[in-house]
Amino acid sequence: MVLTGRHTCEAVLRYQPRRVLHIWLLEGAKGLDVHLKLAQGVRRPISFVDRAELDAMAPDMSHQGIVLTVEEFPLHDMEALPRSDVPLWVGLDGIQDPRNLGAAARACYAFGADGICIPKNRAAQVTPLAEKIAVGCLARLPVAQVTNLRRAMDYARKEGFWIVGAEANGEADPWDVDMNQPLFLMVGGEDSGLRRLTRENCDQIVRLPTPRAVSLNAADALAVFLYEMNRQRQKTQ
Repeated sequence: MVLTGRHTCEAVLRYQPRRVLHIWLLEGAKGLDVHLKLAQGVRRPISFVDRAELDAMAPDMSHQGIVLTVEEFPLHDMEALPRSDVPLWVGLDGIQDPRNLGAAARACYAFGADGICIPKNRAAQVTPLAEKIAVGCLARLPVAQVTNLRRAMDYARKEGFWIVGAEANGEADPWDVDMNQPLFLMVGGEDSGLRRLTRENCDQIVRLPTPRAVSLNAADALAVFLYEMNRQRQKTQ
């Protein structure tokens, strides 16, 4: 895999250094001192090259003067997802666009989610594009990959999580839901929303009311739900 972008590469060098195979830096580029120091710390080969070589390595993405060749993104089992004092896991049910996966990860990290769960099949995976859109947040956030999302929900429920699905036709507004408890928040795909089996296995379906008839993409809606969760939790501190 090839990763590009200063924020993404810095996060991988800092938080996932074992993935790094080779570091490529634009010769004479400014603003890469932190990256060079981190690169020297991981003790991987470092090459200083011209812009044409970097452009050829990452023809479809702006590299900003740095490219990493890395191993595949490390995925976890559900059991390995961490838990804070009041844990929050986010399940992405059928999100197809890696851009939305990256944006969702950015929202999850910003608002304190403990981890993300993604299906193995028929869903976006952690690609270089997803990592770039996440601007380094995926390197900081554990991601579990599961073959059966319903079994993952059953596992979370047995562990004491309240399973909340986010969908346009939900029966409750997010501010009417008690989010001061362990939550496994399920967010559906860009077009179809939650799949039927996922919806049926949720403890509660929550809608996001908007004053105008326009739909938000999955990552934007997720950010709003997570903001409300943080608002509630901060009030109880």
